[in-house]
Amino acid sequence: HLNELRSAANAVRALASLGATAWAEPVPQLVRASHVTELRTAIQQARTVFGLATATYTEVTPTAGSTVKAVHLEESRAAMR
Repeated sequence: HLNELRSAANAVRALASLGATAWAEPVPQLVRASHVTELRTAIQQARTVFGLATATYTEVTPTAGSTVKAVHLEESRAAMR
């Protein structure tokens, strides 16, 4: 799911005339908190170009060492709709 979300985020960024995000870990073995942060940042940059409000997340961004939950990815997906 992370790779699909990254592809979607880069597609939205392309629509906003932004370059693709250079992910810190291009081929992750595990989903980490830093991946959620990168994804949300990439999405927000595109939302800003489109004049959309900052995306809100009911589940706060996980921090290093904390558990990444399905809701983190679901809310990131929703931010691109």
